[in-house]
Amino acid sequence: LFFSSRDGGRWSVPQPLPFSTQWQDIEPAMAPDGASLVFISNRPEHDGGAALDGVFDGQRFPGRGGNLWQVARGKDGWGTPQRIAALLNTNSSVFAPALAADGTLYFMRTDPDANGKGAFRLFRSRNVHGQYHAPQPLPFSDGVTGDFDPAVAPDQSFIVFSSRRAPAGPAGSELFIAFARGEGWSTPQPLGLTGIEARLSSDRATLYFNAPDRRVHAFDLRGWLARHSAVADVARARNP
Repeated sequence: LFFSSRDGGRWSVPQPLPFSTQWQDIEPAMAPDGASLVFISNRPEHDGGAALDGVFDGQRFPGRGGNLWQVARGKDGWGTPQRIAALLNTNSSVFAPALAADGTLYFMRTDPDANGKGAFRLFRSRNVHGQYHAPQPLPFSDGVTGDFDPAVAPDQSFIVFSSRRAPAGPAGSELFIAFARGEGWSTPQPLGLTGIEARLSSDRATLYFNAPDRRVHAFDLRGWLARHSAVADVARARNP
C-alpha cells in the first residue's frame, strides 16, 4: 500500500505506508472520518507464520489469500495493524472492505461447501462501541451466484457491487445498484456497465471501476440516479 499527498493541485511521489512492507496488502478502505483504514492482507495472524492461501472458484491459490485488518491513523501517524475479529475472518478468502460513516463494514467472503466450492457473497457487520458484530449476508446475495466488491454510500442508502448474475456474460461481471430502506434492500438493478472494483467519490456523484480493458473508468452516477429516479423510488417502495 502506498500514499500520496495533494498540495496545490499536485500529487506527491507515492511512498509506501510504514506498515506495508512485507506482505501482499490490497484494497484499502479509509473510514469517512479518516481515523482508520481497513485493508486486506495475506499476512499470517501471528508472527512467524506463512502467507495465507486463497481458496475460491474451486481452486487453491498459494499466497493469495486475504483477511481483514485495521490500522488507526492519528496526529502522530499510523499505528500497528490489528487483525479484525475471527467472526469476520472465518477463512482465508475475505476481501473487498467498504466502510460506512457509522463504522459498519461491508465485505465479500466465500462460504465453501463440503467440496471446497462456494461463490463470493456480500456481508455486513455493524460496529457498536468499537466492536464488530457477527456479519450477516446481504439478502440479495445468495452465495450461489458470485457477488463482488461492494461500494457503499456513507449513509448506507445504496450499495454498488459487481456480480455474475444476469445480464453478465459467462466470463464477466456486471455492476449493479441496490437501495436500502430500513433493514432491507431492493432488488439489484444493473447499471449497464461491465467491470469490477467499484469505488465511490466522496460526494457520491462519480463511480470509478475497472473495466475489461484493464483501465479505470469514471461513470456519472449522479446523472444515472437522476435519470432513473422512478426506478429508485419503486425499488425503495417495494423493499420490506
